Amino acid sequence: MATTVQASPTIFTHIHDMRRGADWFFWIAAFSVVNSLLVTFSGTQNALFGLGATRWVDAVLRENSLAPVNAIGLAFNLAIAGVFAAFGYYARAGRDRIFAFGIFLYVVDAMIVLGFKDFFSFGFHIVALFFLFKGLWASRRRFDPSV
Repeated sequence: MATTVQASPTIFTHIHDMRRGADWFFWIAAFSVVNSLLVTFSGTQNALFGLGATRWVDAVLRENSLAPVNAIGLAFNLAIAGVFAAFGYYARAGRDRIFAFGIFLYVVDAMIVLGFKDFFSFGFHIVALFFLFKGLWASRRRFDPSV
């Protein structure tokens, strides 16, 4: 006779919370792409939801270029956004180390934003980090038998 193992509802709750937290990597990537397109094609400095790394790439490549549109900078910015989207993909799959490494890189990015003295963007980083940590915490608790 075969026995079935029933999962408790808390496991599904933790998986749901983990995925919601991991989805913030997708939001970060999407906002970064929108920000990069605005900076590249409208000439604005930066928007509220931009990444510090993309802002640094734009600052370095703008001062060394006379062209109004910098395709190399846009390609770098899209690659950075792609890295954060990959973090979201693997974090949704339950890869805790990649989840933690993505959070670490986002903390480094928050420090870059703080170096640019962009306090509103830093505030968005803090909010996103809260939800990322919440997702990582839920991911770590998925298989905890004491919960």
